[in-house]
Amino acid sequence: MGSPAIAGWIALLAFPCLLAWGFVSEELGRKAVAAFVVLGVFAWIGLPRLSPSGGYFVTPMLAVLDIVLVLMVFKRDIRFS
Repeated sequence: MGSPAIAGWIALLAFPCLLAWGFVSEELGRKAVAAFVVLGVFAWIGLPRLSPSGGYFVTPMLAVLDIVLVLMVFKRDIRFS
């Protein structure tokens, strides 16, 4: 398993965790959570069915959604230093 696969797993696991954290901490309302769920479902189910190479875009789309969620929930970037 290489780095892209690990990044894909991190993006896949971080997405529902960030949604739950944002909802519980009241940083995200119901409409925002519903919009992110629709976008996430589209990434997981819709992209691979659009074209034969659409499956390659699932991980990048989830990563972008994770970045937006981090910025919305934590109101800043996370530092790991």
